[in-house]
Amino acid sequence: MPFLALTSSIAADRPSTHCIDREPKVLRRIKPQIPDIVWQQGDFGSTIVTVVLDAKGVPKRFLIYKSSGYVVLDQLAIDAAHKSTYASATHRCHDVPSNLLFQVDYPGDIGR
Repeated sequence: MPFLALTSSIAADRPSTHCIDREPKVLRRIKPQIPDIVWQQGDFGSTIVTVVLDAKGVPKRFLIYKSSGYVVLDQLAIDAAHKSTYASATHRCHDVPSNLLFQVDYPGDIGR
């Protein structure tokens, strides 16, 4: 009988074989709304935002990883990233803080 208790104790210390590590992901992606003036000026490009997530998937910081070259487009990308929702990464069956790259391509990912 003590052998069973020891075996189950050892098994409890091992990571579950049913857990798969997961990368962070966007659950609900919000597209930026582009003001008409931006359309008229023809400012287009891509912005990549680093989204810093806590273990619950709540965004804590937004940093420009790659600028479009236009401040207004970069800010619109940050606003869209802020309004989007996320799932954090998992490691050994636990949610962990993580970073995610959120890319917005203008004009491809925009709403008008």
